[in-house]
Formats: sequence, structure tokens, C-alpha cells
Amino acid sequence: RHLNLLVVDEEQRFGVKQKERLRSARSEVDVLTLTATPIPRTLQWATLSLRQTSCIFTPPPARKPIETVVAEFDEEQVYDAISREVGRGGQVYFVVPRIEPDMDDAVRYIKRGVVAGKLPGTISWGTINGSMKPTA
Repeated sequence: RHLNLLVVDEEQRFGVKQKERLRSARSEVDVLTLTATPIPRTLQWATLSLRQTSCIFTPPPARKPIETVVAEFDEEQVYDAISREVGRGGQVYFVVPRIEPDMDDAVRYIKRGVVAGKLPGTISWGTINGSMKPTA
């Protein structure tokens, strides 16, 4: 009845409609969203100053540092970064802006790197997309 603060942990587990429904239930409710991996829409809103953001710069104990690079595409640089990260036991997320045709291009790119010996032959990989069927 007297909800003043809504805390959403792991933002990506909620759809836009669910979050809007929660917010619209009470217009005066403040919303605090916690996430280690913000979804693209949240990043866009933060960039456009449509959403306020705060960052916690102290990682949990024993956490390996994350390095994010935004740069012009350079095939050798990408292969080197993937190989280095996989070699140290880490994970790599290769994000593309569109499912069609970009995801297929990314798959061909990874396969080509393995065949050419630019990526470890033991690399395991998969694809996932955020395309969801509409619900009633």
C-alpha cells in the first residue's frame, strides 16, 4: 500500500512490459535497478540522460577485471583478444547489433578464425538472441 521504492535485481530477467507495469502501479515509486550487465536500452537511456546511473567500482573479492573496448573493427585485434581471454580461462561475448544478418556473419567469422588457426581449436561457442515471440 505504501510502496516507495522498487528494487529490480538483474534487470535483464524482466521484460519492458513487466517493468512498466510495476512502475505504472504507483507513479510516485522510485525504481532502483541493479545489474552487472546492463541491457542495451538501459545503456542508451543513460547515454541520453534519460536515466540516472551510478557505478560501483569496487569488484567482489577475487573477481577478474573486465575490459571493454569500443573501436573500429580490426580482425586481428579481435582474434587476439578472444584467444587471450579464452587462454586465461575467461569468457568472451561477441555482441552484434542485429540478428539478421549480423549474427550469421559473426558465426562465419568465428568458424573462419578456428579453421585459419587464429582461434584455439578447443574454443566452445554458441549463439543466443533476444528476439522473443509476442505474448498475449
